This record gives sequence, structure tokens and C-alpha cells, in this order.
Amino acid sequence: MEFALVIWILFGVVTAVVATNKGKNGCAWFALGVLLGPFGLILSLVTPRDQTAVEQKAVSSGEMRKCPYCAELIKAEAIKCRFCGSDLPTDPPKEDGHVQASQSTTTCGSCGAQVDLTHTFCIVCGKPLTAAAVPAPNNSEAGAGTWHLILDRRAAEERGEVLLTALRSLSLDPALRAVNEREVKIASGATLQQVNALMIRLHEVGVISRKQRD
Repeated sequence: MEFALVIWILFGVVTAVVATNKGKNGCAWFALGVLLGPFGLILSLVTPRDQTAVEQKAVSSGEMRKCPYCAELIKAEAIKCRFCGSDLPTDPPKEDGHVQASQSTTTCGSCGAQVDLTHTFCIVCGKPLTAAAVPAPNNSEAGAGTWHLILDRRAAEERGEVLLTALRSLSLDPALRAVNEREVKIASGATLQQVNALMIRLHEVGVISRKQRD
């Protein structure tokens, strides 16, 4: 009897671990594993992963962070995003996920974190910063000067009509200029506010890009 009880508790523990790794409530799944035994474990294995919860947990633990340019999940100590290739801020966020407020930061409208003006996505919650939330910087701020976007040549060709519409709506240069065999440059001469707005629009249609100074 005692041996059977131990086995059932072990099923509960393993079920809880599997479920927690998928972003589920560990306590609830522990109880389910104890009640259902192997059936609870099987249920935890076939349950789909809650990617949003997993990402939020990884960011909260400080192990991972969101790339401020493409919103993909990357290691906290990374200095270059492995998805979009953008150089990342050298100063990581504090333990609570917020950076020091300054003249070159703005407030994320979704989570309230202070985010650098040059970012397009919040480094804490990963949501896009609206164009209205990114004030036009003056010459003393980090966003001074003109910018352009770099994106994959194939993506630019496949989404040419969408890209052209977005460029024209922001009164940006519609010309595409080759950077190398794989990438093209668009929106040369854009302000930081314009290039941020363009990045958000492209991200909404599945086109990943990164910004650079002219």
C-alpha cells in the first residue's frame, strides 16, 4: 500500500515537472498526476506548450530577454541577436526587467518599462512600441541623425507591394539598394521615429528587419 502511494506521488511529481516546462500550473498538474497516475503523465506529455507563458517565465528569471529590434527570445548575456543580427544594448535590464530612465528612454505603453529610444520592441514584454510612444529625439539624444533598414532580399521581393505601400505611407525613399547577396537596404534618410514605425509595420506582416544609421 505504501509502495503504491509512493509510485502515485512520483507520477504527480513527474507530471508537474513536464507541465511546468510547458508553461502550465505545476501544482494543479501535480494533483492531476497523483489522481490519474500514468494517465496524468500521458496527458501532460500530449498537452500543447504555452509558448507565451514559457517566454515570460524565462524573461522573469533573468535567463532570457526579448530582442528590442525583432522581439525574439535570446539569452540575457547576448550582445548580438541571432535572429535579426542587430547589435544589442551592452547594459542588461535590472532584476525587475526595467532599465534606468533617462532622456534617451521612453515608456512602454504595455508594461510600463523604460526602453531605449532606439528600440522598436519593448525589451521586457516584447510588444511593439507604437510610433506615438517613441518621441522624436533631439540632436543630443541617441536617435539623432538619419537611419535605414536592412532586410532579407527574398523577403523584400516577396512582400514588395506591402513594402512599397508602407514606405509611401511614411513618405520614405522607396528605393531598394543592395547591401550584399542576401540583404537590401531601404528607407535611407529616415528619422528614428519613421524607421521605428516602418519596422513595426513590417513585423506585423512577418518581415524581420534591423535598423542602422546612415
